[in-house]
Amino acid sequence: MDTLVAILFSYAVLLSNLHSESIPNLVLMPKQFFVDHVCYGSVNCKVAGWFPETGGENIYILDTLNLTNEVADSIILHEIVHYLQFKNGMYNDKSCENSLALERQAYGVQKEYLLREGVVANGVGLTVVSMHCET
Repeated sequence: MDTLVAILFSYAVLLSNLHSESIPNLVLMPKQFFVDHVCYGSVNCKVAGWFPETGGENIYILDTLNLTNEVADSIILHEIVHYLQFKNGMYNDKSCENSLALERQAYGVQKEYLLREGVVANGVGLTVVSMHCET
């Protein structure tokens, strides 16, 4: 798994133009972890990866995710982009506009990765495209 993280970290640096001296840890967690920590108790939680807004060195990935395909890898890559954003001080601005910009960047990198791997990225990042901040 360390090799996978190193490869995806390299992709994230290349495609995002962000840098870090450290590489995150990948921590596999059960669905209940995401229900409790990301989805506010909703059992309909669809989250498969998470990097906490508070930072840290861990990226949490759903333990049932099949780590042998590009779509799963793209989820890890997406979270690595958030890790790099945090390491580069981009989480300091807590505004809605900045939060959307960070999410759009992560989805953009994820889609570019899938494109380079020859995978059709239907639906990746569609919800964030239509999101906007209330003024």
